[in-house]
Amino acid sequence: MRGRGGRVGYLVGLAVLSAMYYAWPAWRLELWALIGLGGVAAIVTGVWLHRPARWSAWLLIAAALLVFVTGDTINNTYLTLQLQPPYPGVADVLYLLVYPLLGGGLLLLVRSRAGDRNRAALLDALVPTVSFGLLTWVFLVAPYARATDLSAVEKSLSVAYPVGDVLSLGFLLRLLVAPGRKPATVRLLTVAVTGLLVSDIVYSLGRLDATWQIGGPVDLGWVAMYGCAGLAALHPSMAAVAGEPAGEPDLGPRAAMRRLVLLTGASLIAPAVLLLQYAHGEVVDAPIIAAAAALMFVLVMARVYGLMTERTALAAEVSRREGEAYFRTLIQSASDVILIVGDDARIRYASPSATVLLGYPDLTGTPLHTIVADTHHDTLLLAERGRVESADLTAVRADRCLLQVECAVRDLRGDPTVRGLVLTLRDVTERRRLENDLAHQAFHDSLTGLANRVLFRDRLDQSYARAELAGAGIGVLFVDLDDFKEVNDTLGHAVGDQVLVSVAERISRSVGPDDTAARMGGDEFAILVAHADGPGGAEDVAARVIAALRAPVEVSDGLGGRFAASGAASIGLATSADASTPTELLRHADLALYLAKGAGKGDWKRYRPDLQTAMIERSALRQALHEAVEREQFVLHYQPIVDMPTGAVVGLEALVRWQHPERGLLGPYHFIELAEESGAIVGIGGWALREALHRFVRWQRDHPAAAPAYVSVNVSARQFRRPDFVGQVRAALDGTGAAPGALLLEITESLVLHDTEQVLADLRALRALGVRIAIDDFGTGYSSLSYLRHLPVDVLKIDKSFIDDIVTSDRQAALVTAIVTLARDLGLTVVAEGIEDAGQRATLNGMGCPYGQGYLFSKPVPPEAVPGTITAAELTAP
Repeated sequence: MRGRGGRVGYLVGLAVLSAMYYAWPAWRLELWALIGLGGVAAIVTGVWLHRPARWSAWLLIAAALLVFVTGDTINNTYLTLQLQPPYPGVADVLYLLVYPLLGGGLLLLVRSRAGDRNRAALLDALVPTVSFGLLTWVFLVAPYARATDLSAVEKSLSVAYPVGDVLSLGFLLRLLVAPGRKPATVRLLTVAVTGLLVSDIVYSLGRLDATWQIGGPVDLGWVAMYGCAGLAALHPSMAAVAGEPAGEPDLGPRAAMRRLVLLTGASLIAPAVLLLQYAHGEVVDAPIIAAAAALMFVLVMARVYGLMTERTALAAEVSRREGEAYFRTLIQSASDVILIVGDDARIRYASPSATVLLGYPDLTGTPLHTIVADTHHDTLLLAERGRVESADLTAVRADRCLLQVECAVRDLRGDPTVRGLVLTLRDVTERRRLENDLAHQAFHDSLTGLANRVLFRDRLDQSYARAELAGAGIGVLFVDLDDFKEVNDTLGHAVGDQVLVSVAERISRSVGPDDTAARMGGDEFAILVAHADGPGGAEDVAARVIAALRAPVEVSDGLGGRFAASGAASIGLATSADASTPTELLRHADLALYLAKGAGKGDWKRYRPDLQTAMIERSALRQALHEAVEREQFVLHYQPIVDMPTGAVVGLEALVRWQHPERGLLGPYHFIELAEESGAIVGIGGWALREALHRFVRWQRDHPAAAPAYVSVNVSARQFRRPDFVGQVRAALDGTGAAPGALLLEITESLVLHDTEQVLADLRALRALGVRIAIDDFGTGYSSLSYLRHLPVDVLKIDKSFIDDIVTSDRQAALVTAIVTLARDLGLTVVAEGIEDAGQRATLNGMGCPYGQGYLFSKPVPPEAVPGTITAAELTAP
């Protein structure tokens, strides 16, 4: 029976028994007994399950139902035997016993919920009870009392039933008007008692008219009594009914209005009854009506008086509490401490906040200097002498902790109401700490803790000025991590931050105590060398930093994985000997860094005067690159991709070249890095895609026998990540009429490991068009081979760095063999790049690598030479 399922089962069983009761009159005796005993059993079960505090109340209610169903069973037995039940008889004694048992149970619940001192609730219950009692007298009791065919005992019994109903109603109303919420158990008990009252009243009226008979609709009220009483006991809230606090009376506007409506309606019942009897031509119950009216008048007046008293008391209490709360809030909740100090420098008064702030339970009589740190005694002495009006002090708490406080001083020793020095202390510890933190953040990098650009420039200006006056030299080192973008793209920015922190720590350990290390932004660092001319000068610092950063940085991905990331850097070095201003010194260090980057990275270079010319050329090349995109100064050369066993051309890779108007044809080494930095690579890539497809269609039209099967186009990460890239590919295919299967897009593995969700979505969209995808330069990034299982790619291009030593290095050969085997198992096509001699080709053939490209087969050729190259390859194929 535990839980909702048990209650539903009980309710269904009750409904079934009730239906059978009305459907099969021959079994009404047994079915009625089952209905009643089911309610008793449900109450006992609820007491056993929920263990209420006032279990005796529930057992009294169960006993009431038991004696009720016992009386019904006795009477029904007589009727089943077609005998007239004796009146009065044993059943009547049992029926009368129901009322004290039920009333006792309800009374115990009332006392446990609301106590016995809530006079307002008692009056609220008595008023409708008296009104109902009057109605009961007029319509039920009086007819029996005036009956001439009943004996005294029969009259007494007939009167006792409605009187018992009135008392039961009174106990129920007392339970309902108790303060606090009304749980489901209380509501169910209300339905149960109401069912009893309604059926009793209808039964009594039926007996007066001699119209009542067993099995009629009136029995449904008693069924509701049994069922709802059982459900009330089975509901979990029955355990809390006896233990809930009464709560505060509801004195809000709605509650007051409800009470006034109740009192008004109750007071009108007696006049209504009087008017009804007068309308029928005879007023027979005038004394009773008058007594009931008088009693209700007294009760109503007592309740109105109680309401007025409660409202007055409440208003007074609210006013008192508001006044007390106002002053208590001003004094006790103020964070500032107010001290009054006498002429003897002892504290005469301390506000309550002193206990919270300083931790002393009572400061009265304490010398003022004991709560101030020794370092501020002189300032305190000036304050005591009235020479300062405010000061910053360090206060000493009772636990010996120090606080930073602002002290405002007012000399009221001449005021007769105070006669002392008034000190107001305000805790500014957190504010001072915040100010220090903000000052630190303003001049330091939040990630690494190094000086930032602002602090570095300030110290540079100061050091430069001092060095200039002293005839000494200072140095500036610009440190830029090599290929740090690959770390962010492949391992994520969180891992990149770990690398930056580790690099900052290594740089800090490599510089001298007078030097300044700073993070200028991104992966750029700077070092100010205070003594560049002496031993351990700028060159030595640069060498130490290069050596410190050469070792890989071990980082975690946050998921238990460990990676060895590169922290190698290039350094540009300049000294004040070559610069006339601090700004020029910074520019020289930047030029030297450019030289170090161009010389192969991972080393340091010193500024040379000719670097200015190189920088100017680089800037000019950058500007010319943007113009080249607009003027379409780029051309495509094509390198064949061949079948390794036969040497037949199966496809072409489009490689971009810049036809510079002054410097001639430039390879990608001269401009691709600049194009990536400036963003011009997007325009170049879009043009290359359209041009390659256009050329492919022309080959198929003009040279169908010597046309390649597909053309491969490189796509930069910056170009691929544009939101409209898939649409650009679709437009290029539609514009040229090329079949999607003829296009192979080559992307780097670093791209597929960064922004994975969007990249995968775009790759799937391209695959859906029919375009094939290749991973270019496979093995040069930080990827895991396990990614290949999830990527929608078709081709794996092994980087040239793996092919160079494949003949001489067993380890390299084993690695390439593993890649070829893995790709074959995953259904991927493998293309080896950079094949330059027959030995490499033979080794790859032996490994089962199907395709390759490189100078062994052909250098990149202009488009007009492609048909001849393909034809020549086919002629030489075995």
